[in-house]
Amino acid sequence: MSYSFDVCNEPWIPVIQNGRNVEMGIRDALIQAHEITEIREPVLTAEFGIYRLLIALVMDIYKLRLVVELEDLLETGHFDPSTVDHYLAENASCFNLFDTTNPFLQTAGMDDDDEKPLAGLLPLVPSGTGVVHFHHASEDTFGVSPAAAARLLTAIAPFMTAGGAGLSPSINGAPPWYVLISGESLFHTITLNCCVIPLAKELTGKAPPAWLNHEEVRADARYTSTSLLEALTWRPRRIRLIPGEGGVCSLTGNESRILVSSMKFKPGASCDFSWRDPNVPYRLSGDKDPLPMRPIEERQLWRDTGPLALLKEGTYKSENGKVQFARPTVVDQFEELGREQVIPEDSVLRLTVYGMRTDMKMKVFEWYKERLVVPTPLVVGTPFEDFAQKSMDKADSVGYYLRRAIKSLFPRQGAGNPSALDNLAAATVREFWSSLRPLYEQMLRDMAYTPEKNQETTRKVFAPIWRDHVEKIALQRFEAAAGGLDADADAIQRYVEARSQLRRSVRTALETDEEKKARKSKSSQDSIVHKN
Repeated sequence: MSYSFDVCNEPWIPVIQNGRNVEMGIRDALIQAHEITEIREPVLTAEFGIYRLLIALVMDIYKLRLVVELEDLLETGHFDPSTVDHYLAENASCFNLFDTTNPFLQTAGMDDDDEKPLAGLLPLVPSGTGVVHFHHASEDTFGVSPAAAARLLTAIAPFMTAGGAGLSPSINGAPPWYVLISGESLFHTITLNCCVIPLAKELTGKAPPAWLNHEEVRADARYTSTSLLEALTWRPRRIRLIPGEGGVCSLTGNESRILVSSMKFKPGASCDFSWRDPNVPYRLSGDKDPLPMRPIEERQLWRDTGPLALLKEGTYKSENGKVQFARPTVVDQFEELGREQVIPEDSVLRLTVYGMRTDMKMKVFEWYKERLVVPTPLVVGTPFEDFAQKSMDKADSVGYYLRRAIKSLFPRQGAGNPSALDNLAAATVREFWSSLRPLYEQMLRDMAYTPEKNQETTRKVFAPIWRDHVEKIALQRFEAAAGGLDADADAIQRYVEARSQLRRSVRTALETDEEKKARKSKSSQDSIVHKN
């Protein structure tokens, strides 16, 4: 039996249009992009995967290479139907999900390979040695419609983890944070994320995007170069979907005339080079390769507003001078568009951030989708990045001391019981950060619109305010946590000592540079007097 599913025209991309949930093919999604609010897909990894697919597609359709070309496209306000149709018609053979010679985002052939359950593509469904997580079902009963299968395929390039012997992760290794600039429509979101400014790591390859790349993926070789379009649609696995008789889609609950329950699945491309993904923030440390920033357990995303949105490479160094950050290149490009007044000064930078926390191998713990809003003037033309990040660094130190103070309320500071009061400490620190978030975001807004655009004035105005907020909230959260514990003589003594130590530690952590110098000078003088 012959199967067909044309991703250009068959509905499979879930969008919000005029407040309604609608599914569209690639053609309609692009041509109507200026009328669509956003893509909305329950499987968050696939939601970002669809965005990334459409971004790469638009870059290839328009052959975008220069900022001025991006500016012209933004000014137009929509994707030209004739341009889109010409590209899709010219490459029509590349967009059939079940084509025998060039299946969309898959590998042709593989006829001699064993079939495997399709559940292996989706971490929320237990499969093989994968842990039972999110969803209790059997891999043998999992089958999806062609539309759902196409959505799952888009998640492979950005989110594929390592999978055991010979199964390398995708091009970014363990999945990092992916930062998407969100515009007022799907058109603006796609266009603002088409990266045309130079990446920090030059890409020397010339390969086309995956749907046009007919070169067989070589699982026995490590690739040493890539192009931007190939990187955005990287093929870490050789996959071939196996269509079968219809039934109920396991993801949507809807009847489908075709059901995909199995696949061919083998190792794909692995890379032997480093690059900078334009949607990923990086941590820089000396001469080492930049490290993509990844989700960390119990670390709220907004605390990394600096690396995600503010810290252009070279604008910040940690106190020890060893750590720097580089925000995503698409945010640098947003700043450049702002300087060219393509972005209104009174607008905001809206970021939608996707992530998947793993054990750095194949085990998946959590999926994330969070939104951050930063005033455009804070990104374009203000010198406040360093102050904003150092304010967060100070709060990080206070959070550490608060946790330590809670732990010290246990007899002998938890000696013999390293997990003592862990839950209370974790809950207290979460409440500390929850209370600080609106204050930090308000400080960023105030800095963005302050008439004085220099670091010194900003430090004098905002540093005392931030310091008072952080100290007050830390002590309040400590008091609230300690109030529910024992009140015998030993417990009261531990409380008094812990509170006193916390107050000293917090004040040291929140010192200004001048106060720190004065304290060290006094300590040095006292030491000399003591020796004499």
